Amino acid sequence: MRPGSVLYFHGNTLHASNPNLSNTSRWCLIFAYVPSTNRWVLPGAPQLGTLTKLDDAAFRSALTTHEDRIQKEA
Repeated sequence: MRPGSVLYFHGNTLHASNPNLSNTSRWCLIFAYVPSTNRWVLPGAPQLGTLTKLDDAAFRSALTTHEDRIQKEA
């Protein structure tokens, strides 16, 4: 796929990709919609709670921090 492209999979579809051999990290976002009344977690595991919404600046800062950590580990 070209940079900036998006590919959607059904949650039950098996999929994979080739190793990332570039100097740029590859991002993956996984979204799962589960009602808070659905107790799908194991007993004793943290329950679903309220998520904190990040504004654009905070989101960019989190991404930059993550990229910096990845580069230091490489």
